[in-house]
Amino acid sequence: MDERGFDLRTSPWSRTRLAWSDVADVRAAGQVVTVATTAGAETRIDLRGTTHGEVVIETLLRHARAALAPTSPPPGSPIPDADPAPDDPIVSPS
Repeated sequence: MDERGFDLRTSPWSRTRLAWSDVADVRAAGQVVTVATTAGAETRIDLRGTTHGEVVIETLLRHARAALAPTSPPPGSPIPDADPAPDDPIVSPS
């Protein structure tokens, strides 16, 4: 796991490798992690029976929060108004 993505092997025949840019959401329920991709697919990673599964889940969720957090606009960018409506109502002639 790093700032680019993650690569997990739960057995010699099972591997999940994704870039954070392809990940939409990461959820954990018990020892099972579900990763939703931006393409709409979901991958379940079962960590029951693996060594240090809780630590892997905690680390994966921490990296996911950092990688998937919304970015703030660059400095000097115009900040949109919270309420674009004018303060005074527009009165049309009748």
